[in-house]
Amino acid sequence: MQGWDDDPLTERGQHQVRQITRRLAAEPMRATAIYTSSLSRARTTADAIGNALELTPVARDELREINLGRLDGTSPAELEAANRAFTSLDDGYPEGESVRQFIRRIELGLERILTAHTGERVIVVIHGGVIATILAIWSGDRNRWREFEVDNCSYTEVAFTPQPRIICVGDRTHLLHD
Repeated sequence: MQGWDDDPLTERGQHQVRQITRRLAAEPMRATAIYTSSLSRARTTADAIGNALELTPVARDELREINLGRLDGTSPAELEAANRAFTSLDDGYPEGESVRQFIRRIELGLERILTAHTGERVIVVIHGGVIATILAIWSGDRNRWREFEVDNCSYTEVAFTPQPRIICVGDRTHLLHD
């Protein structure tokens, strides 16, 4: 599990970036801005998309994945064991952040983007845990985050009319082609 580990994209990841970039470049409605987590795996993805769409990505620390602290780089089973021990949103990872801190951070970051771009189409390149958590919150039950599992470089769309309306989650049809 990666959290704040800042590993570069693998060869497979670079291939996936090319695929999502082609998909977004082919969209008829153009985005007016692109935001990204400040972690390099997201920034690399956002840079490729930005180049194709002639947009300059804006990196934001508040869009980072949850800080797993000492559990960065551990197996999913080890992380799941730590999660089972949590009894409240104030529980957190050793030398990392609490669930409450994570939620507050990503809510503020996304709220700033939404406020700055009311009525516009914006691309936000973020991590699976961020996507799952914010979709659960926007769906009205932050405990539903496990229902929103997304693959790397998949496509999720949310419309704000004015409340969040989830259009699609984790679409990966563009990843099935070469």
